[in-house]
Amino acid sequence: MQKYIIKVTPNVTIALKEIYQSILKVSQSHQTAQNYVEDLEQTMQALNYFPERYRKTPSGKYR
Repeated sequence: MQKYIIKVTPNVTIALKEIYQSILKVSQSHQTAQNYVEDLEQTMQALNYFPERYRKTPSGKYR
């Protein structure tokens, strides 16, 4: 099975921090916000092995 390399841009890192802050604001729970961001990171890492399982972005460049 081919393994793909996942490139995380600075924009992704910033977006994950913003997502964390938004969830924290609504839920008032650091654990809930952390769990959500960790789930997103695990999903991104799943692209290592199964990139076709996710749709491409509207630009067609990324998944």
